[in-house]
Amino acid sequence: MIDRVYSATLILHEDLLFATREMGRVVETGQYIHNYALTYAFRYAKSPIRVTGKDASIQTPQEMVEKYKKDLAPIKDVYVTPAKPLKTYLLFVSYSAREEMIRTTREREALTRKNIPEFGVWLTVAPRSSFECFILAKKPLEERELLPYIRLGKTATKTEVCYEECEFREVKIKKPPLSVYFPLNPMDLPIEALDYELESMRPWPLYVRSSFDAERAIRIDRKGGEPVFLPLGLRYYAGKSHA
Repeated sequence: MIDRVYSATLILHEDLLFATREMGRVVETGQYIHNYALTYAFRYAKSPIRVTGKDASIQTPQEMVEKYKKDLAPIKDVYVTPAKPLKTYLLFVSYSAREEMIRTTREREALTRKNIPEFGVWLTVAPRSSFECFILAKKPLEERELLPYIRLGKTATKTEVCYEECEFREVKIKKPPLSVYFPLNPMDLPIEALDYELESMRPWPLYVRSSFDAERAIRIDRKGGEPVFLPLGLRYYAGKSHA
């Protein structure tokens, strides 16, 4: 049972950089932030995905998926949603494949062996851009759990976090289906969507708009904004096929 809902506004102090889409030599940073990345950044999951040295072999897609599930599935008392853009500014940045910021250890070693002088352009999200996510908690969060700054993306971008405790309640949907206009992770949904719009991301896509055959939902009210409706039962790996 959810006891507290917090809105978290994320404000970038540096460029945000991660590979959402790759088009030739252009690598694009998307304008949504995956909730699994946020969960690590807020330190609700203890094991970082970033690995180096002797553990750098933990880099294959299947190994990463297994690691996410191992780290996140046990989390029951708190849930972080994906973040949607509030106001974003985009910036093009040139890169070289030799740079630490764009390659895993395994990829850098492979490029060194092949002597490939790869180069291209990152489309990054610029400083002062802002995003919003929600933290659903089964108990009030202590002040030490509300981190004023977190780190995101390939370059550990410094990100300021402003919190607001929100009013919320369970409501009946007068005219189903339930339409949701906030990003959701399909892996964390206890019910299947009737319709959805996808945003391609790693490790898997997010729903940025979705609808559900549901008669009840959580209504979240925060200052200066429209109410947000979310499905009931959101939790990490909530889907029956991932239990």
